Amino acid sequence: MALELELRIEKLQQDSPALLELAKWFHAEWGHYHPGQELEGRVADTKKLCNHDKLPTTWVAYRGEELVGSVALTYDDLPTRPALNPWLASFYIKKELRGAGIGSKLFQYVMEEAPRMGIKDLYLYTHDRETMYARFGWKVMERTNFCGDDIAVMHYRFE
Repeated sequence: MALELELRIEKLQQDSPALLELAKWFHAEWGHYHPGQELEGRVADTKKLCNHDKLPTTWVAYRGEELVGSVALTYDDLPTRPALNPWLASFYIKKELRGAGIGSKLFQYVMEEAPRMGIKDLYLYTHDRETMYARFGWKVMERTNFCGDDIAVMHYRFE
């Protein structure tokens, strides 16, 4: 019988060894949204998401000592929509662990933390997970194209 390891969620530290791994994941997954940016630039951008008492901030999930995912709350995630803030961003689950419930737990965690931080409205954009977010009460504000992807810009209001 395999032992199921508990998920641990904590804030990302600037000096964390996880930072480089996250930057590599983000660069591979969303690098086309930042044409010309090298991995070093992605590392620098990821370091900017490490505040602890204000935005932008990132939570990372571990199963045992293995980094398995992340999610951030940040500003100005979609450059074509500067009036919309803050954003749920950098929501990433390690590919081989998708579908194991890690994303649901991490998503639930950040959705509980956001109102504690005084957030009343939250935005995100997605090119492939609109149905999932809609199940959690997110509403499509618009559909547009960003860097060659058809995306849905979505909104959530905390009650």
